Amino acid sequence: MGPLLGPLSSVSASDLSGLAGRFRLPLVMLWQTLLSMDHKMPLKLPRYMFRRANGSFRYKRNVPKDLRTVIPKATVYRQLGNTYHDALRALPKVHAEIEALFDLERRTTDEQRATALIRERLGERYQSMFIDGAVDPEWPEFDDFQELAEDVEHAVPKGVVRQLRAASSTPAPMSLSRV
Repeated sequence: MGPLLGPLSSVSASDLSGLAGRFRLPLVMLWQTLLSMDHKMPLKLPRYMFRRANGSFRYKRNVPKDLRTVIPKATVYRQLGNTYHDALRALPKVHAEIEALFDLERRTTDEQRATALIRERLGERYQSMFIDGAVDPEWPEFDDFQELAEDVEHAVPKGVVRQLRAASSTPAPMSLSRV
């Protein structure tokens, strides 16, 4: 028995074509959607899982506010599958991956972010100068650090920008969360 239409065997062809026109769906797609709804799917889905209009399932999770400076989206999505059974099977793995991503981003320090950014944008030579704190404000390399800080100012945490402007790394203080 489907949660919305009752037994599918009692649905006539004219009913289906009327619904297909009403929802602007091809008749075959509507029929597949109705059949998939008929297979023991609860009315309330597990947390973070939702059903899309095309009948497939997605994982939807809001990015915690403390991570929005490093993850530029407000919400992350992952495809779970086309059937309820596939989605239930994929849900624990996808949830663990998203939790691991959030945990990794929380544990990454501003120093690590700045060092990686410098290596990616300016190269290994600049990275070693940054780590050693061997950049004099009179050197042309110092200007390169200032330009990089301006370029990424609104895309990275303030602590990263602060270290780029200083052109030297500042280790994060030891805390219980970093032990």
